[in-house]
Amino acid sequence: MGRLEKLKRQIISEANKRLLNENPDGPNLECNWFIMDTKLYDGILGELHFSEKSEGFWYLQKFTNTSRPEEFEEDSFEVPQHDDIEVEWDEDRGAIKLVGESLKGLGAYNKIFMTNDDEYSCNLIYGSDARPSKYGIERAQYLIAAKIVLRESLDVPKLLFEEVPLKDGAVISFNSYYKENKFIKKDKYHYLAEEGYSSFNNSLDKCNKYDIGDY
Repeated sequence: MGRLEKLKRQIISEANKRLLNENPDGPNLECNWFIMDTKLYDGILGELHFSEKSEGFWYLQKFTNTSRPEEFEEDSFEVPQHDDIEVEWDEDRGAIKLVGESLKGLGAYNKIFMTNDDEYSCNLIYGSDARPSKYGIERAQYLIAAKIVLRESLDVPKLLFEEVPLKDGAVISFNSYYKENKFIKKDKYHYLAEEGYSSFNNSLDKCNKYDIGDY
């Protein structure tokens, strides 16, 4: 049943894209990613298209009536890159919060998911740290929606080069980690990890009109 449903959705999606692209009054859709049958962004069932205009800057179109492709909502948003994501330790709350470029990703998250989360939620959308390519053709980045969390370890995290003392206002990224000094027990280390939102990431499909490459 699951495979049948997926095939059905793909057939509908291809039909929708052909209709949207071939209609003389409709826009010329050269989007990079799309999600069909979604209520993201405006709460109305439709198809959501994402086009990368430049690194970190995206253009958005939401179609809710494929029989009238000239009718669509449009918007834009910015996202940080994976390496730009930073969090700050808040001693009073005993929690991390998004800071710096990460706040762009929070704004994008709130726009797409129609929420009003704050920096302490650590929810954001960002660009992947690699661009998929094949035969020398550069393609748009992946968009990832995730919740940033702290993971704990009793050993120094490998491959992370910067150690930051765990204190109020201390900032780390995916390339650094907090060290929590324990005078009696063994020191603890805290590093960033992500918990993905499958409802977003697993729904993204490539929609480059002439893209026949594999991802």
